[in-house]
Parts: sequence; structure tokens; C-alpha cells
Amino acid sequence: GSVPPALSNSTSASGGNGVTGDYAYLWQKSTNGTTWTDITTATGASYTPTQAITQKTYFRRRVTNLNKVAYSNELSFEIDALPNVRAFAAPRQVPSGGTIQLTQSAGTTDFAWTQTGGATLSSTTIANPTATVTAQTTFTLTAKDAKGCSDTGNVTVNIVALLPGSIGGAEDVCIGATPSAITSTAAASGGSGIASNYTYTWQSATDANFTQNVNPVSGSSPTLSFSTATSTAGPVYYRRGVVDQTNANAIPVYTSAVLKTVRTRPTITSITPDPTTSVPENASVQLTAVASGSAPLSYSWTNSANATTYTGATPTVTPAVTTTYTLVVTDNYSCVNDATAGGNTVTITVVALNGGQIATTPSVTSVCSGSVPPALSNSTSASGGNGVTGDYAYLWQKSTN
Repeated sequence: GSVPPALSNSTSASGGNGVTGDYAYLWQKSTNGTTWTDITTATGASYTPTQAITQKTYFRRRVTNLNKVAYSNELSFEIDALPNVRAFAAPRQVPSGGTIQLTQSAGTTDFAWTQTGGATLSSTTIANPTATVTAQTTFTLTAKDAKGCSDTGNVTVNIVALLPGSIGGAEDVCIGATPSAITSTAAASGGSGIASNYTYTWQSATDANFTQNVNPVSGSSPTLSFSTATSTAGPVYYRRGVVDQTNANAIPVYTSAVLKTVRTRPTITSITPDPTTSVPENASVQLTAVASGSAPLSYSWTNSANATTYTGATPTVTPAVTTTYTLVVTDNYSCVNDATAGGNTVTITVVALNGGQIATTPSVTSVCSGSVPPALSNSTSASGGNGVTGDYAYLWQKSTN
């Protein structure tokens, strides 16, 4: 595919009439050294070929003098195969500012790289340079072998925007509880398109625009797990950033935020029994709970004596033995009161009611038929129950059997 070099007049024609001006030249060429073709435009003592050849080609010069013809020696040009030049890039796509590695299979030692588009080459004369690419770019390699034969190869690198994907896991979290993991609902993509090139970072903030209380969060995977219980109520936003390692110093591309709202637990202000004193067995006692929190609140009571449960803020209970009642308050976000804070139990003390003792004065056990029994006096007062003398109500009874 190359043009042969100029063919010069090494020794001028001679003989014949010996008059230089009477020598007429015409150059010829042949691909087999037998059949010759005139080059009609080549009529000087020297000749510079203008057409590329692809097979072995012979040249000679014919001279005519007084209608007689003679020929020069022949020059032939062998055909040397061009180097097989191929150019490669890894990766073939990057985010803007990404770095790629160029390689080749020319098998030569003379290289010239050029680019059209938007890239900066680390070198234009080494075999395998790197390049930083900011726009779609075609790289062309011209490689020359030891015989001076050259060929070209090219490769195009595209710019693909890096996409962060998406995350999920928004929830209300009760203070003191550990949040559930944030999951990857769509993987990062774009850039080099090679998953192993993506590196992840995480951030938290107290506003969705990440302008307030922005902090890094430990984690380098596409998902984020939590191992520490929450301690401060309020909104916390989380987002995942991704960087393509072909441009490792780039600002991360972030997902939309996921909101974890840390909720305060409901608080039990008081539990009041009515009555507030001890009671006899199976007496009715109304428990009244006062609590605050995110409405609506639900109340669930258990007791230490049996499996009976109660609901509502003001249940009525009838303990047969001294019993402790424990209250759990649940709010609108399914958060429950902190049992360790106390104030969630009340104990009802049960004291058996004792009817006391009665006696006669004087002490007799029988009377005459038709007589009136003697006065019956309070030998020992009633006791037990709530222990309040004024709350004992007496009623006398009689029986003949």
C-alpha cells in the first residue's frame, strides 16, 4: 500500500549519435518482469512514482535514439506486510474524568497515539499509555515496524453517567431500639459499568437536603446495617454515595434519602388504685392510669397472680391475694413505655377480713325457754380488709340450726 521511492538517473544513456538531447526516455513497470506497461507521463531521466503498489513491481527506463531502443537495468520492490495494529481500551466506558488503560497488539516498538474527543494521554509514544477521558473519544494508534511499514488501529471510549441506584428502609423507630437495615432497592449503574469498580459511602443528616448535622456513617457495602440502639428522638436521613474507581477522587453520586424517625416512648405518669388501702379478698379495686404519648394510646395490664389480663386506662380488678399489676402502654407508632423507668406497676395488698369475736355478759350458753338471751357484746373487733374501723359494716344474724 506504499508508494516506491524516487528512481534516479544513476548513469545516463549513451551511444547512438551521442547527442544528449536526442535521447527520448519512457519509464515502464511490470508485476512479473516479463510483461511491461508504459508509464506515459514518466518521460524524464529520473522518475518519482505516484501510485502505491500492493505486489512486487519492477521498473525500467527505455531510451530511444534515431528510432533505436535500449533499456536500463531493472529495479524491483518487494512487498512487506503491514504490522497488524489493533488498539484496545479498558474499560470502554467511564464516567466523565475516568481513567482508562490503552493497550495494543502491534508487535512493534515505534508507537504514536492520538485522540479526537476529550482526553488527556499519559504519553503518546509508549505502547500502553493511560488516558483521562472527559468526553467521547476515539484513540488512534499508528505503529511502525523495523522496515518502516506502518498501520493504524483505533478504539472509542464512551462517557456514561454514574447512577447511584436507590435504597429503602424508611421506618419509625422507638427510642432505645435498633433500626432495621437499609436495603438496596436498585443497584448502582453506569460509569465503567463494572460492579467491582463501585465503592460506597454513607451519610446521615437531620434534613432531607443534607445541609444540617451531616455526618459520615461507617459502611462500605450497598446496604447499611445498624448495631447500636437509638438514643435521641427526631428525624435522621440516610443516603448512599457511590464513586467509580476509574475516577476515584470524584464527588460521590448520592441516592435519594431514606428517613428513620426516632420516636419518643409513651410515659406513664401515675397509676392510682381506688381504694388506696389494703382490701379483703376479691374486693373490687379500680386502677386509674395517666399516660402521655403519641395518640391513640392503648393499655394492657397483666398481674402477678394469674393469667388474667385487662385493657383500658381504668380497669376494675378483684384480687384474691396480694397482687402486682403491670401496665404496658403502646402509642400510635407501636412504641411502648420504658419499663426500666419505673412507675408502671401497682401492688394491691389483700388482707383477709376477720369478723372478730362476740360474747355474753355474764357468760352463759343457755337460757330458759321463752326468755330473752342476754346482751351479746363485741369481745374482739373485726379486722383485716382495708383496716379502717369506720368502713366495717355490721349485720347480726341468727339461726336455729
